[in-house]
Amino acid sequence: MLPWHKKIINQIDLLKKRSKVPNGIILKGHVGIGKNKLAKAIAKAFISNEHSDDPRASEYTNHWTSDFHPDLYRIEPEEKKSVISVDQIRAVKENLLKMSHQGGWKVCLISPAESMNHNAMNSLLKILEEPTSKTLFILVSHKPKMLLKTILSRCQLINVESPEREVATQWILENSEYDRSQVDCAIDLSNNRLLLAKDYLDSNILTEHSKFTKLLSAALTRQISFIEAAEEIKKIDCISCLDWFLGYVHKLIIENPNHNNSPSLHECVDQIYIFKKNILMGHSVNLQLCWENLLMRWIKQEIRVK
Repeated sequence: MLPWHKKIINQIDLLKKRSKVPNGIILKGHVGIGKNKLAKAIAKAFISNEHSDDPRASEYTNHWTSDFHPDLYRIEPEEKKSVISVDQIRAVKENLLKMSHQGGWKVCLISPAESMNHNAMNSLLKILEEPTSKTLFILVSHKPKMLLKTILSRCQLINVESPEREVATQWILENSEYDRSQVDCAIDLSNNRLLLAKDYLDSNILTEHSKFTKLLSAALTRQISFIEAAEEIKKIDCISCLDWFLGYVHKLIIENPNHNNSPSLHECVDQIYIFKKNILMGHSVNLQLCWENLLMRWIKQEIRVK
């Protein structure tokens, strides 16, 4: 459990002691701030406290170390798929009707909840409307507005926030071997989403980000053409580059009044969202042409303002 999640855990534990546990809990917040870790901690608090005199208790405790427990059910998009299907929800429903392995709580964790298709959401709704005893659904959501309003109304919504920057910095420093400058760079890039920042540090993302910004600079100063820049950018993870570029353009619009009044720059933002949506939905996308279009719009606007 992350230290700053303790308050939420205590609040839910109090509901449990008062027998006021809702049928479902929705943990909402940005990607990369630890919602899945919190969900697992809540599940563990419900399941592990049951029947401590069970001779198999130590065995169940060991299950948690391998991120598994027989009374915990996880639902997420299957491999190479972007949605949670109705069949996945129905399969878990059958298991939830059975007696739990420890005779206590059963917990179903759905992440990300907005990945459920319409039929899957309707199936979940029926379960929430007719809950089985001692069954808790934990929905992890980055975009709760995409869920059915009826699901939202039957669950307790909990806002999960990022810790203060210094708290996040210290946690990463204490749980890694990176120096302060590396951590600061990763936290800036992740917009203070500490687990995302940790992922950036553990992967090659910081190097790729540096390469991306250098390509933007080179294209803007005409050291290379926007076509050449697009050719190199498409070799880097596309979603990451789009997020970085979107952040950069948003910053231009906010900080510079001339940029804020630019229709072409706002159109550029719209194109970034469309570009990203098409990729996430698995549509065929010509990366070269899309990046050429974005870079051309951006460079023309930069030159016009200057």
